[in-house]
Amino acid sequence: EFYNSFNQLNESADFEITEYEIVFDVNRTLSSKAAIYVDNPNLDKYEFTLYHGYKVSKITDENDNDLEFVQDGDYITVSNSENKTLDCIVFYYSGSNPRFYSNSQGINLPSYIAFYPHSGFHELFSCRHCGFLPLADEKDIKFDVTVNSDKQVYCNLNETSENHFSGESNGLSLFSGFYEETESNGITIVYPYPDTTMKKNPYEQQTIDSLINQYIADGIITSDIKKILIIPHTNLASDYERLGIYSDHIVASQLESIESYYEEVQINPNKIDLLNLIEKYKEQIHHYISEKDKGIYD
Repeated sequence: EFYNSFNQLNESADFEITEYEIVFDVNRTLSSKAAIYVDNPNLDKYEFTLYHGYKVSKITDENDNDLEFVQDGDYITVSNSENKTLDCIVFYYSGSNPRFYSNSQGINLPSYIAFYPHSGFHELFSCRHCGFLPLADEKDIKFDVTVNSDKQVYCNLNETSENHFSGESNGLSLFSGFYEETESNGITIVYPYPDTTMKKNPYEQQTIDSLINQYIADGIITSDIKKILIIPHTNLASDYERLGIYSDHIVASQLESIESYYEEVQINPNKIDLLNLIEKYKEQIHHYISEKDKGIYD
């Protein structure tokens, strides 16, 4: 209902983010201190996208001096009215997403949720698709991420110490709860282990190996993909929620469903209607030719 009345935008920023240093505290909700390093330190304003369920309490420079900002739904505008040199902008925020949880019982935060600030204004949600849209940075960005949680946290980045992760990617994904991990062909697969209680266990090693080999052969999994993170069974709506492909990892609703959604998520969401019209037109032409061959239109 929020997105039925909120005017979403797609506007590129006049700066790029070069590095994130983020500390997440996971208790009843998610709290965060996110230090964001930018490549253009002398702008009048900086525009970011952060899901509106996360409320910003303050934004500072790297010396802890407050900066003026406005949070309007998913969009945050930071003002540099004093013409400071802002190499680093620090966000303090907390909150939650009603469908993608982050609390003491578990974490389900795929990158497309915008649970950390992204440069520019982005359309996050499609009312037509009834779900979140793809969101990934154009280039890999350095990440240094600490998650303060009583549970083991799984992340697409390398774990350098307990629940501390670092590396480069064009997206950050975090999970915890009833998870296990295994490896196949040099790729780590993280999956919710209650799925193994199903009549047909989709995470038997032989099944995993067969699927991974197939995806590599089909070019779906490239040499850059190091991890596949499986989302728990929640009410995923759009195809773009069921499968997200990033520079170093894949987020999927099921390991065996990756191929079926792969082609759909390559399509720009704004061109789905055009594709459907083309497919419908091709069907009608095929039907006409078939009927004409039968002499119906002679």
